[in-house]
Amino acid sequence: MTGKGPGFLIRLAAIAGLLLSVILCALLIFIFLRPGRDFRAPSQDSFHRLLRDYDLVLAEGWEGSGRLHTLNGLLDKMEKSAQGVESWLSLLKRRRALAKAAPEMLIPYQEASRRAAAAFPWSEPLAAVAAASSLLGAPVSAKTAETLRTYTAIISDTQLIPLALGIGILCGDLSGPALAAERGAEVLLSGGLPLIGPGLAEGRRNRLIINLALLRLMKRDYRGAEAQIQGLSRTGITKHRTFLGEYYYDFGDPLRAAELWHELGLEAGAEEFLLRSADALWLGGRGENARTLWLALSGGSNPVPEIQLRSLYNLAASSPGAEEKRRWLGLLYRAGEEDPSIRGDPCYGYGRIAYTRDLDPYEALAILEEAPYKGALEDLEILRRRGGLWEPDRIAAETWLLLGRYPEDARLYQWAAWYFVYQRRRDDTAILIRTAGYRGIRGPWLDLSAALRDLEAGLLDEAEERLRSMDSPPWQRDANLGLILETRRAPGPALEHYETAAAGVQDRRAASRLQVRIAGCLRTLGRPEESRRALLYGLDLNPDNLPARLELRRLGE
Repeated sequence: MTGKGPGFLIRLAAIAGLLLSVILCALLIFIFLRPGRDFRAPSQDSFHRLLRDYDLVLAEGWEGSGRLHTLNGLLDKMEKSAQGVESWLSLLKRRRALAKAAPEMLIPYQEASRRAAAAFPWSEPLAAVAAASSLLGAPVSAKTAETLRTYTAIISDTQLIPLALGIGILCGDLSGPALAAERGAEVLLSGGLPLIGPGLAEGRRNRLIINLALLRLMKRDYRGAEAQIQGLSRTGITKHRTFLGEYYYDFGDPLRAAELWHELGLEAGAEEFLLRSADALWLGGRGENARTLWLALSGGSNPVPEIQLRSLYNLAASSPGAEEKRRWLGLLYRAGEEDPSIRGDPCYGYGRIAYTRDLDPYEALAILEEAPYKGALEDLEILRRRGGLWEPDRIAAETWLLLGRYPEDARLYQWAAWYFVYQRRRDDTAILIRTAGYRGIRGPWLDLSAALRDLEAGLLDEAEERLRSMDSPPWQRDANLGLILETRRAPGPALEHYETAAAGVQDRRAASRLQVRIAGCLRTLGRPEESRRALLYGLDLNPDNLPARLELRRLGE
């Protein structure tokens, strides 16, 4: 018997292992490649199987004992197996249909929509579904509105922008231009308007166009805004052409506004448009044309009282001489005497105050106090006219009483601040500043009053700090900074501030006083000829400027 060594046994084991491997491979190939085999992942296979099961159960009807519970259970299982956006959309489509049929399924539908949007935060379709589901049921609360904004923020698909635009309207994001600009509504408007075709009423579409134009104006996109408004003007609708005129008036082309409003006034026979046209002409530098229109509107056989008042006031305000101004103001005052119904018009109140300025105090007070309608400005004018008849302490007490009658009127606080500073009533000034702060009244004049109080107390550093921190400062800011710097013997910087103040001042007497300060700085800087010219200019502005005349006399003029 021939012996078999270890090598034979090893070869036999290798052959057996090879045969076993071939058998196993054949078995696996048979299993995986048999007809009808689905290669989808187990969870995906489970999702589609549950989808088919759900549709089969729903086909038998959802009414009946336990049916809703079964259907909801299947949807919950499907949700656990959903792997992509398409799976979620299929699931949410069924939840929405079930919620529509059975209202008690609304909350599960909304919760599932939110989970889907959270799982795929950059999916626009899921965000749209979540947003739409949030609108169902209860009214939109502040919390819901914030959630909706997070959904619409990612929407850019043209098919979904109308939905986002509607949500923006429901959330109040288009309730005003400033808020709309803050919430980014321009993107929705500009993207949505081309998609909102004949299905939207023309009037509503035009209102959206106006809103878009306002948003672009706020972003200083003037050309884009004008393109929107020009398109509206071609509709021929009066209010759209009016809006175009307002755009031209506010943004640098008042003459085009005047032309447009004049056409509207003639077409519609509306004197209001003619009055606006005259205002635009005046702003555009066509003063004589404006006065011609005001003159026509102020008379006639049957003038509109409000239009007549404004025309008379404008004629008075634009009069080249004091005598003509008094004549127009007298006509305005008599118009109110003849027609008591217009006495409550603010324009009549302003005109009556201006009319009494040329009268002696007693006659002026008689007119102002007899008026059946008196507002804050009329009461202030009465107090001012009594200023020459009463002691300063009485005027200060009456000022506080006036502020008590009109506690929210910033104009009265501004006058009171000026009066207290002028009379050097530091305690009253301090109380006024605190009171204005409590009432939320703000303005550069308030900081200026505090700085003048510090100046009068000799607190130069505090006054300078207040003056330099002012926003939108009036000319007095630079005038007082110049005074502080001049006190510190810094004539060069002081001169710069005085010249800045002189460029902004409107009152000729104040401008004349500034020229005296400018002349002093120039003289200190060794520029006597320029100093002399500044003094001469100061006298041209106000021939009664005694310091300028004395300084010129000292210089040998």
